[in-house]
Amino acid sequence: MKENPLKLHDLILQNLINNDYGMATFKELIESIFPEVKIKEEDLKKYEGMAFLENVKPLKVIGALYHLKQEKYIDYNETTLPVHNTNVVITQKGMIKIMTIGFYKEYKRNIWNYRIERYSKIITPLIALSAFSLALYNYLYPKK
Repeated sequence: MKENPLKLHDLILQNLINNDYGMATFKELIESIFPEVKIKEEDLKKYEGMAFLENVKPLKVIGALYHLKQEKYIDYNETTLPVHNTNVVITQKGMIKIMTIGFYKEYKRNIWNYRIERYSKIITPLIALSAFSLALYNYLYPKK
């Protein structure tokens, strides 16, 4: 899967909604989003939760979790150590976001709205100009 940040945000919220009580740990989220990434227990004990730094994909998930927390779509306690045992909980705002449209679909809809708006700004004056030129032609050269 080519990781799109918006799809990653949607995957995180979708996984939290599908879990019991809307809750999962960092480790469960990373392993459910990227099944090929397996975080070993001995690595977690060895690095005190910093085993996520060995792979780029978990870092993307942690960055997305931080963004979702800042926007109040999820909540977690930042002071819980070790990090891999921290529970991530989806908020009501996050449930509404993922159940209605999600980040990726909203982005796509905004792109299409921008394109339609841009084309309408180009086409409207062209239609007005062609209507004016047809009216002028009919005025100057009336049918006899």
